[in-house]
Amino acid sequence: DRLAEIGEPYEKSAAQVALRWLLQQPTVAAIPKAASRRHIEANADVFDFELSNDELAAVADVGDGVWNQLVETIGLR
Repeated sequence: DRLAEIGEPYEKSAAQVALRWLLQQPTVAAIPKAASRRHIEANADVFDFELSNDELAAVADVGDGVWNQLVETIGLR
């Protein structure tokens, strides 16, 4: 729900917000998977917006901070 809320002002889905978050992480190469044309197009439609620092932090806190744990574990910060 939180990702959908973040995406509302940009007219983006929760999946697009998550992909954008990954793209804005240093030293991360995001490789999205999509089987349908609709999902391929949605994945490509993430380059016309950028998440603010507050939004990046909010995404990182989703799921009891699992993103933060992942980032710290694999040494992205």
